[in-house]
Parts: sequence; structure tokens; C-alpha cells
Amino acid sequence: MANVNIRVDDALKYETEKIFAALGLSLSTATNVFYRQVVRHGGIPFDLRVDVNKNRMKKLVELGKEKGKALSINEAFEKYPPEGEWRKDEDGNIVLKEL
Repeated sequence: MANVNIRVDDALKYETEKIFAALGLSLSTATNVFYRQVVRHGGIPFDLRVDVNKNRMKKLVELGKEKGKALSINEAFEKYPPEGEWRKDEDGNIVLKEL
């Protein structure tokens, strides 16, 4: 068995351990479950996304000051597409395109 040492915020560790305890899991068992899911999925077993809305809202405020009016997130996306490989998903959310 290998040992893994990681640094996490104290409060995050405490809250996480409370949830694991309620599930009847130790931190070690939960970590092993996560590792097995990574192997099973061939990567992180959940979506990782950039908080596009927060970044776009900042841009909208800047654009609003320049243009004298506010634009919706979708209007801004259409008129001023963000840099990178972005697309809209089936629900209309702005997400990073899969490679």
C-alpha cells in the first residue's frame, strides 16, 4: 500500500470528514473510492468547468460602461465571443469544447 500526503484547508477537511462519517467512510476509504473512479472513467469522474458567468459578468459591466447599456450573457457571447474553444451546450450553457 502506498501513502499519499496532501495539503488541504483545515475547514474543508473537517467538513469533508463529517460527510464521509455520515456515509460510514473514512478519509482513506473515500480517497480510494475517488482513485478507483478516476481509473474507471479514465479521468476526473465529474465535469470541471470555468465559472464563465462570473468572468462574463465582469466583461458585461465593462461593455456596459463603454456602450452605455447592459448586455445579457448570451448577447455578450454572441457579439463578443470569449477567447478559447467555447460552445453552448444543449441547455444553452457556455462550456469549454471537448478536445
